[in-house]
Order: sequence, then structure tokens, then C-alpha cells
Amino acid sequence: MGVRGGCGVDTLRFAAPRGRPRLALLVTFRRWLVRAMPVSLSAMAALTERELQVVTLVVDGLTDQEIAVRLGVSRRTVHGHVGHAMQKTATATRTQLAVYALRNGLAPLNPRSEIDA
Repeated sequence: MGVRGGCGVDTLRFAAPRGRPRLALLVTFRRWLVRAMPVSLSAMAALTERELQVVTLVVDGLTDQEIAVRLGVSRRTVHGHVGHAMQKTATATRTQLAVYALRNGLAPLNPRSEIDA
């Protein structure tokens, strides 16, 4: 069944039956919405809450091990979050990730910010 008219969530909600096809349309709409946004908003929407926390701590200059202790997770988990954030923001290094986050308002410039786990 095609979608006519606008591309709003309400349109997509009624264009597909309940279940997986409906979910697939909503996921497709979210992906389209993320691509249509400016880069900084797109990255913010694409990053999970935990990835944003980790990026903020990277901006503060913490190592993976220090972030892991602060958040109560393993160093490997932190490494994964950093890697995913770098992929989503198209950065190649932690420094580029930190600069990107600061320039695009993804992380505050407050050194050693307190983040709840």
C-alpha cells in the first residue's frame, strides 16, 4: 500500500497494518528524517544516550579505562561506544570526535563534567 500526501508519522502509522510492516515504515521514516536534518542534529539523533555520555567524557580527555570506571562498564564496552560514535559522526580519531562534538554542540565544554551512569 503506498503512502499518499504527507510523510508525517501519522501518515505512516495508518499506511501499514500493525506489526512488522508498520514498524519497517516507521524505521524508514526515521532514517529519512535523520538524513534530512543538518549534520549536527543528525548525529545527535543517531547517537544513543550512552554514546553521547561517552563522547562527553572523551571531550573531557578521559581514557577508555577511566570512562569505564566512571560509568561502571567494561573498557571494551566503552571502546565499542567510541567506535560507534566515530562511525556515526564520520570521524577517524578520538580527537576528531571531540572536536566534532564541541563544534556541533553534542558535548559541553565543561571539563570533567559529572555524568550519571
